[in-house]
Amino acid sequence: MAITITGGATMTLWVCVLVVLGLRVSVCRAQASAPAVYVLGDSLVDVGNNNYLPLSIAKADFPHNGVDFLNRKPTGRFSNGMNAADFIAKKIGLPSSPPYLSLIGGGTPPITGVSFASGGAGILNETGEFLFKQSISLAHQLDYLTMVHDKLVQQLGPSGAQLHLSKSLFTLVIGSNDMFAYYALGSIASKQYTPQQYVDRMVSTLKRLLKMLYGLGARKLAVTGVGAIGCCPVQRKLNRTGECNVEINYWSTKYNDGLKVMLQGLKLELLGLNYAYFDIYGAMVNLFQNHETYGFTEIKQACCGGGKLNADVPCIPVATYCLNRKNHIFWDLYHPTEAVASLFSDLLYNGSQQFMFPMNVEQLLAERLKSKDFEKRESKKLIIYIYTKMAFPVFDGSVYLSIWTPNSKEKDSGGSPTSDDVNNDIIPSASVLKQLAIGVETTKVIKSMKDLISLTDSSPTKERSGLSLSAMKSFVVGEKEDKFAAEFGRDEKVMSFIRSLMEPEGHFSRRKARAHLDTTATTTNFSKELHGAPPESFVPELAEAVGSLKTLKKMALFWSRVVEELRRLWCEGKHIPGIPQDEIPNLHSCLLHQQLQVINCCISRKQRRAIVTESLNSVLKQANCNDDMSPSSGDIHSESALLYARVCSGELVLRLGVDKQLENTRLLDTGEPVYAPVLQEWPLLTEDVIKETEEFILRTGSVGAGCSQLFSDMQAFKAANPGCILEDFVRWHSPPDWTDDESKQAIDGDITPSRGHLSTRMQKEGNLWLELWKTAKPVPAVRQSPLYDEDLSVEGIMHGLENISPSGLFDQLFLSLLSSGCAIAEAKILSNDMMYKMFKECKDYIVAICQTKSWVQKTQDICKVYETMAVMASNPDKFIRLLRNQQPDQASTKEEPNNLCETPSKNQNDSTRIAQFSTMFSRKPPKPITC
Repeated sequence: MAITITGGATMTLWVCVLVVLGLRVSVCRAQASAPAVYVLGDSLVDVGNNNYLPLSIAKADFPHNGVDFLNRKPTGRFSNGMNAADFIAKKIGLPSSPPYLSLIGGGTPPITGVSFASGGAGILNETGEFLFKQSISLAHQLDYLTMVHDKLVQQLGPSGAQLHLSKSLFTLVIGSNDMFAYYALGSIASKQYTPQQYVDRMVSTLKRLLKMLYGLGARKLAVTGVGAIGCCPVQRKLNRTGECNVEINYWSTKYNDGLKVMLQGLKLELLGLNYAYFDIYGAMVNLFQNHETYGFTEIKQACCGGGKLNADVPCIPVATYCLNRKNHIFWDLYHPTEAVASLFSDLLYNGSQQFMFPMNVEQLLAERLKSKDFEKRESKKLIIYIYTKMAFPVFDGSVYLSIWTPNSKEKDSGGSPTSDDVNNDIIPSASVLKQLAIGVETTKVIKSMKDLISLTDSSPTKERSGLSLSAMKSFVVGEKEDKFAAEFGRDEKVMSFIRSLMEPEGHFSRRKARAHLDTTATTTNFSKELHGAPPESFVPELAEAVGSLKTLKKMALFWSRVVEELRRLWCEGKHIPGIPQDEIPNLHSCLLHQQLQVINCCISRKQRRAIVTESLNSVLKQANCNDDMSPSSGDIHSESALLYARVCSGELVLRLGVDKQLENTRLLDTGEPVYAPVLQEWPLLTEDVIKETEEFILRTGSVGAGCSQLFSDMQAFKAANPGCILEDFVRWHSPPDWTDDESKQAIDGDITPSRGHLSTRMQKEGNLWLELWKTAKPVPAVRQSPLYDEDLSVEGIMHGLENISPSGLFDQLFLSLLSSGCAIAEAKILSNDMMYKMFKECKDYIVAICQTKSWVQKTQDICKVYETMAVMASNPDKFIRLLRNQQPDQASTKEEPNNLCETPSKNQNDSTRIAQFSTMFSRKPPKPITC
């Protein structure tokens, strides 16, 4: 039987991308409540896989099968028309899933699902071979699903693939053939097992396979039991009275009982798993008993076949078939008619609890929406409770602009700030860091930035005493939220913040000022040690902008505007300022910085692809224009050497996708120069994607992505080097696997390639490289199916940024601003030996704390130490004065109250100063006052 997974409907390519990633798109077809349908099972849902099995005798790719299908075409379906898999897909609003075997060698499987179902397949591996010589067992179907999973990971990334599969529908229809095999003539299983042992073996095997299915990402299962198969024509004909086979029906019910218990236990065992069980046995019995009510008149005889009950001869071209097919329950010896498949699909999709347990498919697909609404309501209740009980102040609604507006000295001097102004300005303010610390500490229970936006502004006084009744009412009802958000978005000050971030040389941007400060000369890589971001990059600028707003709600609204602007830049093909335009993600930086690097890289890659595509089209155009003048098989003129290569037959073949010629290297068979091809670029991996990929490989043992890259390189190499062989590719791609034979020296400068041999691993039978090379076709990289989809990748990142948790964002902004400030401060202090010794103690403290998992609990301590470092770097004289004021010798202080700028006494050594200084941040700050 088969598992079916159903996917989202297709509209425009852009909408499809969003549906695949499970994003919020209201324009998608309403009935498409699952993104894909993947079918695994037996002939009840096989749509043509057995057509590609040469040894199988269970086929339906000939008349009269499909007599009621489109164009009366036999497709491999064991039916006069559509089967259950087709109807389920249609109800969800999706096309029927194509047979997997029809897609081999034909590119990427459709995102709306694939069918792995095979006529004759069983839960047990031996079932299909015993009955029909060849079929695809359920275990083998899962192997094929694993390959499709690998393709999805390549297309969507690990997280995107997981999201896609978790929302897809899996309809499992299998087990009938196992029962037939047990009671078949010459059955070995009936001699090895009692009926109960055999049924138990079926259930336990299926449980193991369902766990594998769960491991591949399946979360929504529509499972059918075994029907009343003792009543099908092939069983009835064995009884002289034409009655059902009671024994096989009895053990079918026993299997169904075990299956239901197993599914209930599996749901408790596997987190997030849900299912809809279809009692197909009960539905068949009800149909037999009330067939006239449903419009059926013939319940015993097959429509197509020959002999007794039309069950002696299968439905083959020489058989006869009935004209009143809608009146028949059975189409052939085993299978129902299209009319019955439609009826049972209706029950499966939206049937009552008479035949569906614990829910039907429609309810199963709606379960996600119900759970999401429930979680949202519960989250709001929790947020209200937390915010009425919390013991920390939340700043009032004013916008804090002292950090980002030009200071008074700059205005008075006609826009020329003093050096002290610049020094003070380029070091991030401690007050901004403290504001971000509040976000870190207070948003742990809030799930998304959208929930944070729903919070109501209030003053510190109200926050200390708990939310007022009106504030709570405003919070729950969302009163005036839209108006506030709109006004905030139009605020000129907010817009100036946005412009300063998104323009390469923003009005308030300090990137230019910081660029003159050589932070690379510092001894500490703070962005690596603190997992932050480089000082001159976008994220610290963003952190300052967010931290300059004094309410959490305004921070969240500002963040939503930033994401909108990031999406705008992506759509316009413009790079994000302050982020390297074409560097792979720096895994030492915070995840946000890595994701922004991916966006910029994707923009650069799309620009490069456009150039390569234009170049390829130019080559093809030039070749077409010069058809009459193209080089003959005799000589290749110098201007044509790059375009054409001579193969062994003497024919001239066009080179495609050439990057550059390799020096002193020629093809072994043809002697043509070897050209390095333009290759597809590797996927861009951020730390979260790497972790998901590692977990996937450990769980499944699959390394399909690496094979796909190798296969792509082979195709590109063949396109650039017509007439090449595997040895040529290995020499270029993996030189250690090629050894040149000792041969005669070249004569008269002849560079005819010398022969050699492949390494031992390359010569082994069944070597993967050889198998891939045999199937690789000469296709330039730009014409291949993409290994990495930039649009899908960036859309996944944008979706993640829109739905990021507040604590996840504030954590990264806090550490990025902290690492930026520390790097700038160290660069300014580095030349002052005495000051740097004191700075180093602060630095070591911050690094040690931030590298622990509990750093979030010590943000106030971190802010206090950072403030000390900022004063030390921006105003060293002031810092020395503060240090002297803490000395025990009060007499000297009283004698010189006005001489505050005097340098410390030369008699005081550095160690004494450091010992006194260390007490400034070693003491813990006082605990906040609780209500």
